[in-house]
Amino acid sequence: MKLSRGKLSIILFLLGFLFIVLDVNIDTGIAYPNNYNNSDNVIGEFQYYNIKSTYGASCTYKMIEDKHDSSLSDDNSDAVSTNEAKVIDKVFFDNIHIDIFNDIVGFILIAIAAFLLKNKGSRQFNYAILLSIISLILSIIIYILPFFVNGILLCNLVFAIGFAYLFAGVITTFFYTHGFLKLAPGIACRDERSWIKAAWYVSVVGFVLATFVYWLGSDYHALIVTGNLFTFVIICLIVVYYLLAKRCLDYINENYNSQK
Repeated sequence: MKLSRGKLSIILFLLGFLFIVLDVNIDTGIAYPNNYNNSDNVIGEFQYYNIKSTYGASCTYKMIEDKHDSSLSDDNSDAVSTNEAKVIDKVFFDNIHIDIFNDIVGFILIAIAAFLLKNKGSRQFNYAILLSIISLILSIIIYILPFFVNGILLCNLVFAIGFAYLFAGVITTFFYTHGFLKLAPGIACRDERSWIKAAWYVSVVGFVLATFVYWLGSDYHALIVTGNLFTFVIICLIVVYYLLAKRCLDYINENYNSQK
């Protein structure tokens, strides 16, 4: 059975979104060319969260004394309270990991999906293609950074580029969804448009929250369960998105052909 242009586009888009959301890393057994260069100028937690969540890492811990003054209200005498806190000491690269659901593949699929419905009246798809390319480039930069920089510079670059990458990914899906819904105007798809917007909004909010939770979960493993829950909800919403979009496909294909 031959797929229509609209159906093929929405399948590729949602597959691309799924590739971006899911991270299933496998260990290649190949080490990075250099050990991670720990910095004493920044706390170990910041370094570990960035390296662990992006490249995979392990760490060692140390105990530090946490002293603070306290006053006893009865006799106004001063006292010093000393507690020990467990903090991250050193960070070490894991072996190079490969993500089975690679984000680069995801953005390529989204770019193809947008190209399939691209026409003179759909600037949103042009924006989606452009942002997919930008996101793809940012993803490649993040992957290759450990081969060129190290230490706190690597952490800062990953943190900054990661934010830009996350923002670009969200906006990419927004422009595709906006362009897709513009091809289904009128009252016939009114309810579907509303529900697709809702599904997109909740899924990208979940995606952002899951990214942050997995980042913190580098050292707080209980949060991984929360991140997995967010991911499961996103997958369910992707299915809902497809089922709703499928109901609009006749109008999508008709409007696309009329605008060529």
